[in-house]
Amino acid sequence: GSGQLGDGTVTMSPSPVQVLDLLDATSVTAVQNYTCAIRSEGTIWCWGPGIAQVEGFSGVVSVAAGGSSSNYRHFCAAENDGTVWCVGFNYYSQLGNGNTMDQPSPVQTSGWP
Repeated sequence: GSGQLGDGTVTMSPSPVQVLDLLDATSVTAVQNYTCAIRSEGTIWCWGPGIAQVEGFSGVVSVAAGGSSSNYRHFCAAENDGTVWCVGFNYYSQLGNGNTMDQPSPVQTSGWP
C-alpha cells in the first residue's frame, strides 16, 4: 500500500517480487510501511513512500527497523567496526543515545563500542 515491496507498485502481491534496481542486497529489514536493505558496499537503502539511500552510514553489516506507526519509525545499524548507529524518531529513547530527541542523522548508541 505504500510501495514497501519495492517493485514500483502500491499493490499487494500474493507472490515474491523483485525490488527494482537492487541486485546486491546482503540483508533486509521491514516494518510498517517501509523496507530497508544493506547493499554489498555497506550502505543502507530504504523504500516505501520512496526509495533513497540513507546518508551517514557506511560499512554496515546488519540493520533492524522498528516503529509501530509512522510517528515512531526508526532503525539501527551495526557497522563493521562493532559500533551501532540509529536514526529516526526517538520518543521512547529507542535510539539508545540517552535522550528522546528525534534524530534525522545517525547517532551512535550509548554503551556500545
